[in-house]
Amino acid sequence: LSGNSTLVVNPPAGGHVDVVISDLLNISGGTVTNLASTPTALGFSSCGSPAVPSTWALSGGAASAFSVYAPNHPVTLSGGGEVYGAVVSSTFTISGGSKLHYDAALARQASKKLVVQPTTWAQLGGN
Repeated sequence: LSGNSTLVVNPPAGGHVDVVISDLLNISGGTVTNLASTPTALGFSSCGSPAVPSTWALSGGAASAFSVYAPNHPVTLSGGGEVYGAVVSSTFTISGGSKLHYDAALARQASKKLVVQPTTWAQLGGN
């Protein structure tokens, strides 16, 4: 997403939308709007294991609610934005005053991909 573009997702009541991406997620200069406003309603995930994993970039000044499951990709959060949800990645870099707010409701949501262990998460804030 670039050039002030917006991805608007309207999950069904009590439902979930999964966006599966084969290689690159780059939200720099665009916005993701989750009309449900809950991270449990929207998730971005990667397929497979690319030979050279691309870095997923989340940036911008807006607040967003979603989860990211990209265990084979580095993920960066920058530009002062706030993400409400969770990130699973090979590495995670946060900068530019951005913040990641972990949503504990994600630990209660059934997942075929991972099991959350409550003592292993941390809320990150960058400066």
